[in-house]
Amino acid sequence: MTFSKDALRIDPATVAADIEKALREEVLGNLRRKGAVVAVSGGVDSAVAVSLAARAFGPEKVLGLILPEREVEKEGERLGKDLLAGLGVRWLREDLTAALEGLGCYRRRDEAVCRVVGEFAEGWTSRIVLGHNPLECEGFNIFFLEVFSPDGAEALRRRLPVREYLEIVAATNMKQRSRMIMQYYHAEGLQYAVVGTHNRTEYDLGFMVRHGDIGVDVHPLAGLFKVQIYELAAYLGIPEAIIARAPSSGTFPAPQTEQEFFFSLPFELLDPLLYAEAAGIGVEEATAVLGLPLEGCKRVYRDIESKRRFSQHMRRAPFVLKAWNNLNGDRLHGEV
Repeated sequence: MTFSKDALRIDPATVAADIEKALREEVLGNLRRKGAVVAVSGGVDSAVAVSLAARAFGPEKVLGLILPEREVEKEGERLGKDLLAGLGVRWLREDLTAALEGLGCYRRRDEAVCRVVGEFAEGWTSRIVLGHNPLECEGFNIFFLEVFSPDGAEALRRRLPVREYLEIVAATNMKQRSRMIMQYYHAEGLQYAVVGTHNRTEYDLGFMVRHGDIGVDVHPLAGLFKVQIYELAAYLGIPEAIIARAPSSGTFPAPQTEQEFFFSLPFELLDPLLYAEAAGIGVEEATAVLGLPLEGCKRVYRDIESKRRFSQHMRRAPFVLKAWNNLNGDRLHGEV
């Protein structure tokens, strides 16, 4: 297989037409739904997803959902509303703050943060960041907690213990799961399908929440790397203000990019390496073609495999145990 710097280039018109056709076949045919619900964040992935849905079904058969909560930046909401208005897609705004407060999302997270940074107080913000870039140096995926005072004058950074890391992530994952619940409330009321926004880079490496943002009916973008999403966005006429925004999960109160929290590398470097690794291209060949350091690329290959292995459970369907048919414990043939 030939590998080049242009290996990820796509014909966006053909790709868009293929996705629109597949959406119609899956949603209208297999799922027997009448249209689509898409959660729109103001980011490029959701912008591309809702644009393709509007082209596939017609804008009158698509509902865009704006799902803010008290820690989501206002700019994303404004961009999402402007996009939907431009597409002619009906939209609704559902504020999830009260639901997240009731679940204890903010309180549980901040209790864990306080155990790590004693100076943390009301009005401070926090985020989790990775400790190193595998392309540049050897190291482990160690997470750090960063907190910021309300006036921005004080910033503190602490290595994050495993217990607190897990508690903070478990609490913040309530945000994605609450968004999923609201999407299905509206989808079921309209007999629509929920359309996901994950790209291949996120899906392959596990940047998602089980029964949260991955809890959808169809993943139209999961075959496209992030850099290909940008190509498609330009073709679809997505506003430059959306395309130029740094990708963010919208999870933590302090500003944070996906690169800082999970991917470590910018997508223009990560995606070609991810493509090469998945296609069985040797690291030496990938290094030579891309002009990157060999030892750094070896570390990125190992990081890719580690992330994929660690997130494998997210892509699996729930295990179903075979049934018993009598008190003697005889198994029925097949699964439930």
